[in-house]
Amino acid sequence: MGLWSLVGGALAAAQEPAAVVGAEVGQPPSPDVSMKAYRAVEDWVRGWKVGEEALPACVAASVTLRMDGEVMGRGVAMGERCLAAAAKQAMGEAEPKLGAPRDALYQETLKDLAKRMTVSVQLAGELVPITIKDAADAAAAVAPGLEGVGARLGDRVMVMFPERMLTMGTEPGPALASLVARMGDDASLAVLPLSMLAKEHGAVYYRFKVSHLAQVKAGDTPRFLGRCGRVVGAGTLDQGELRRWADEMARSLIARRESSQSKSLFVDSFDPFRGGSDGKRAEAFAQMICAEALGDCGSFLSTETTAAALRICRETYEQLLTDVDWKQAVLGDPAAAALMWDKASYAIMSDDPIPAELLDQTFMASCWSVVDSGFDVERGFQEKMSPAARALNCKARLIAPILDKRDDHKNRAAIQRAYLDAGTGGLTAYMPWLGTADELQTAIDAWAKLPTDNRPRLVEVARKRESPIAAAVALREMREQLWKHQLLAEDLPPDQQDLAGGIVFTTTRSPMPAWQMARPLVYVARMLADPRLTEEDELSAELLHLLDSLRFLRQLTVRESECFMYREPGKALGGVRSSLWDQRMPPEATAMTLMAVCETLRSLEEIQKREKK
Repeated sequence: MGLWSLVGGALAAAQEPAAVVGAEVGQPPSPDVSMKAYRAVEDWVRGWKVGEEALPACVAASVTLRMDGEVMGRGVAMGERCLAAAAKQAMGEAEPKLGAPRDALYQETLKDLAKRMTVSVQLAGELVPITIKDAADAAAAVAPGLEGVGARLGDRVMVMFPERMLTMGTEPGPALASLVARMGDDASLAVLPLSMLAKEHGAVYYRFKVSHLAQVKAGDTPRFLGRCGRVVGAGTLDQGELRRWADEMARSLIARRESSQSKSLFVDSFDPFRGGSDGKRAEAFAQMICAEALGDCGSFLSTETTAAALRICRETYEQLLTDVDWKQAVLGDPAAAALMWDKASYAIMSDDPIPAELLDQTFMASCWSVVDSGFDVERGFQEKMSPAARALNCKARLIAPILDKRDDHKNRAAIQRAYLDAGTGGLTAYMPWLGTADELQTAIDAWAKLPTDNRPRLVEVARKRESPIAAAVALREMREQLWKHQLLAEDLPPDQQDLAGGIVFTTTRSPMPAWQMARPLVYVARMLADPRLTEEDELSAELLHLLDSLRFLRQLTVRESECFMYREPGKALGGVRSSLWDQRMPPEATAMTLMAVCETLRSLEEIQKREKK
């Protein structure tokens, strides 16, 4: 079967419609009603006057006005004419912020300024009572980003819409407690357990679904959104789209570096609502992961992005290798020290982008000391080492015997111990490094058997993928476990199709997928083209699973449809969020997703070449 037939079959299967779930209590207003309500609000904003026309009733309404990503006004109202009341409140809050001069042309100036605003409208369905005892109950009862929460205290009722909860990073439990505290005019109530608020203060709790319409840019056609975004369609990730996506992520990483005193490094978690970070630099390990992602993806990016990516990869390693403080930071983190040794080793043996002239032998010896002390045949790994550090420790020490004839008996023992410690269920936390360590050990064994007078480079032996991988069974079982925990479109209700393809690693009451699934997917994508790990008759099924999970990571990646609520859309675009309800963007999230996409492209190209032979 040709690759395009394979991809086409997988995409066709992915486009099959999901099962339709029956109507549920508390559904929001219909699309027609919601659009009519939105058009009315937009007319009021552009004319800067709330009209008196009759509109279909809804339980509650939220109106948010933004200019250049900044919230200018927000209004929430319940009951009769709640839409008009919410719009009036939002416009009243925005008016003083516009700074229009109070002259004869005041109203006309306001109308001109209003043309630059984007409008977001959420309409609530019926309030559905929920019985909850604590924040965990609330998290399980309320769909994050899709449903709002409400509370009643005496004869007062207040609600919080999902857009507000999302932008504030507020979970359902704390949101409900804050509503009760506001209605009771007592801030101390916000810290009490929800069960106590219900029992001793008579609080009653609700959830509600919403219809959400918003503009990406002022004057644009409004779009229906779910979780403040649009669902990435199943079957949209062909090779061209994967390349475009990779380019977006690379440019996002490049854009989110900050400079000071002639130094430029990746910042820590980016907050798109503020348009920046808290000023902290990412840890040394995260710096290296970002540099590795940019240095390894050049062949899949545009010419302009490739040049910038390689330059920044080099600059990052230059600073980590020359700055005294950063050297100490690397040596203080077993994962960073092992990764630095690993990358430096490859710089000596192949064409790695680390500038070889910057490799300080004293510093590299110190990195090796951290690696060498990380594992002992008798004691095993250091207790506090993370799975990533353990996996990288295994990978880093494999090159040691080749470079300086160190005894490799501990190297094999370390890999075996890592697999035993992880077990099948925990192996994903060691990925992708433990998988590539096993591949490397296999290649080294094959390389060592070749005649020394005509021995090719190790990387060339590794590329042939001829010798069996010792842990092939464990790696295949790990992949199978991933797919068992993958959320399928047909099992999800229509309003939660954005979760399709996500992988949940926990057994909590309300498990939700997040960006961390990108880590094992990097290696799963690599497995796709390796005949030792994926046989020919398995390709179609494995590709379909992989594309489904990449679809979810694409959903986490900021597109234009999400930018309406961000301060600096240019910096947010292409960044990978922590989850669909946590908009923060750790640099590793974008870097590891970029690696997963590029490994997928690399595997697809390798399969194509194999089929042409």
